[in-house]
Amino acid sequence: MSAFDEVDFPDDIAYGSSGGPTFSTGVIVVDSGGDERTARWQTPKKVYDAAYTQRTLSQIRTLLAFVIARKGAARGFRFKDFNDFTTAADHVGTPSDTDVEIGIGDGSTRTFQLVKKYGSGSAITSWTITKPVTGTTVVSIDDVAQTSGWSVNLTVGWVVFTVAPAIGEVIKAGCEFRVPCWFAKSIDKELRAAIEEYDTGSITSIPIEQGQIENEVDDDYPYRGSLEINPFSASYSLTLTDGFVISLTPDTIGLDVILPAVAGVPLGGPHFMIHNNDVTKSFNIVDETDTIVATVAAGEKKLIFLSNVGASRVWISLAS
Repeated sequence: MSAFDEVDFPDDIAYGSSGGPTFSTGVIVVDSGGDERTARWQTPKKVYDAAYTQRTLSQIRTLLAFVIARKGAARGFRFKDFNDFTTAADHVGTPSDTDVEIGIGDGSTRTFQLVKKYGSGSAITSWTITKPVTGTTVVSIDDVAQTSGWSVNLTVGWVVFTVAPAIGEVIKAGCEFRVPCWFAKSIDKELRAAIEEYDTGSITSIPIEQGQIENEVDDDYPYRGSLEINPFSASYSLTLTDGFVISLTPDTIGLDVILPAVAGVPLGGPHFMIHNNDVTKSFNIVDETDTIVATVAAGEKKLIFLSNVGASRVWISLAS
């Protein structure tokens, strides 16, 4: 991903900006007049325009300095969407430790991704929170507030427990967050600041866009395919050509799914969604060194990503 600076776009300039979520939908119209629609993005991409008029020259100069420090569109920053910046139901209220379910304990997974959820019932869209605000994250297990035993990674939005939550425990969390943004490419060519009268000025357009689409799916991604092993009776070594959805039905305990060697595998993901189809038996997901990445309980799914941890590339697991 492009360079990112963990700094906030000035709130007094962000306030009053226009914008919100955008989507990419493929529409194919058939001969009968009906249509087929495919959501190319699993989550929306947020775009804004922070253009404003009648601001002080001090504010104008602050903004120009901020753009220069970001090298135009080259470097990212945190942006506050004043219509949607917390996990609370009204999108702006104080976050609660029971706002959003972020995972179910399996006895081994310690890392869970912060998310914001929109909708109700079966119509739920999740938006991954990668930029929580310092000091605002609150966590509960089975609706009991947890004041210790966990930490939050402020650059990727992970809640990391010291001890893995027990099997079946429901982990919930809330926080205030910012949107990871970059200036749009057009800002590299032009950013016009005008002095209009004494100590006031304006800038006609400040285009800003979310710099990443979490869990983006391009047109080829759904066709990576799947692999089903039933019965799953011996440990299996995965390759990237096995597909994205890996469905296994273990017929004995103690089996391993062995992930590919990390060398040459691109960071990010998810690279696999591994599903346990059995109703009683679990199995382990391990890396090339035989280190357990996750235990997949009966009926459970795990998303597998590749991440940098210090100087090492490691496989990590998040609840699906």
